Amino acid sequence: MAGKAHAIPYGSNELNYITGESKKKDKPEDIHRVCNNHFANHLTADGMWVDLRLHCEPFLKLHPKMQNGMLKIIYSPAKENTVGFTMKDWEKLAKEFIAVFDSIEITKDDKVISPKTNLANSKYTCYLHLEAESGIPHLHFAACRFDIEGNVNNDHCIAMRYQDTINILAKRHGWQTTEDIHEQRRQEISADCYKILDAMERFNINDYFKRLEALGYEVHARPNEETGDYYGYSIVYMNGNFKASKLGKARELTVSKLYGTWEKRRKEREQRKPKPVTTTAKPTPKPFVSPEGQHQKPAVQRPVKPFRDYTKPFAGSTPFDFHHDHADHTYYIPQEFKQMLEEAFPWHEYGNWQELQEACVMLVVDPAEFAASVFTALIDGATTVAPSSGGGVGQSESGWGRKDDEDECAFMHRTINMIHKRMPKRSRGRGM
Repeated sequence: MAGKAHAIPYGSNELNYITGESKKKDKPEDIHRVCNNHFANHLTADGMWVDLRLHCEPFLKLHPKMQNGMLKIIYSPAKENTVGFTMKDWEKLAKEFIAVFDSIEITKDDKVISPKTNLANSKYTCYLHLEAESGIPHLHFAACRFDIEGNVNNDHCIAMRYQDTINILAKRHGWQTTEDIHEQRRQEISADCYKILDAMERFNINDYFKRLEALGYEVHARPNEETGDYYGYSIVYMNGNFKASKLGKARELTVSKLYGTWEKRRKEREQRKPKPVTTTAKPTPKPFVSPEGQHQKPAVQRPVKPFRDYTKPFAGSTPFDFHHDHADHTYYIPQEFKQMLEEAFPWHEYGNWQELQEACVMLVVDPAEFAASVFTALIDGATTVAPSSGGGVGQSESGWGRKDDEDECAFMHRTINMIHKRMPKRSRGRGM
């Protein structure tokens, strides 16, 4: 429940609501009267409204332009600050709120622009409500604009007076001020923004906004209808509005800097990652020639560790789709594979980047299925590959295949290097 204070014209409806006599109130049992000031305790909402009208009638003749005859105030301290409060405690807090509210005089350039109010000597009632979903308690005040003497309780700068009041009470009781709470929430939102950027494999601002909304934030983006881009955005959370320029550090979460922030953090993560360790390949024994002059086949080395099943998702995997031999295929590869492939064959440098990436993936995830076609179609039969059972490729004289002490990332790294050396590459021309 957000606290607020303002003048209203609908005094009768407000009294019905805060007393629980309104039909719109679902749970009147969650409403308790805290105190009345210059009202008899037995009065109903209608009775208080009649009392107010009779009191205000002679003073309204002196102020015919007054439209809003009641002050509506909602005070909602944090739930943890009022644990164990009795009704006596709530009454004490309500009267303390009124006293602080009345004590504030707002000035500008040494001139009074909003004199003190006198609610302590005015007709008002106060009720305790419990918010329906969260159960957060909050106080509702309904106060007359005229005090007992007929002086006007002004509503100029009333929002500022309200903020000053709750901050004074918070400091007095050792509670968090509104500034403290706002800063805490700003830091929480900023942290979530950075986490979302870190989780994005490719930057897309609309995806960024959707991920924020999935966390429960309300995103207000300002689109540029002509270009399809955005001027800016803000995030609404817990009744607070947080502009992008106030989030994060050095305005780096604003629209103009968002992509640069994503790119910078991506590079920093890459630098922190341990580089894959590659081992020196063992020399392949030359084929033995028998006395009869017949060549014996070289021994085929089998991988020490079997490959995982890349046809099913696993923790940290990402789908990799490609079309081969008139059929669509989907394999699940580690995130590290995808990052290695994108760095090795970036789309803006290689015209056939997709073929190059697909060739590497096919040789690693299912060589028995794809090896022959990869080498025939893309390397023009220059190398012979011997498929092996259980995943992985047996090493031939050319050095293809998984080594005994090689993990999957090291194997992918070496496969990329081999493809780099042997496969024809088409550079992307200017303007592509």
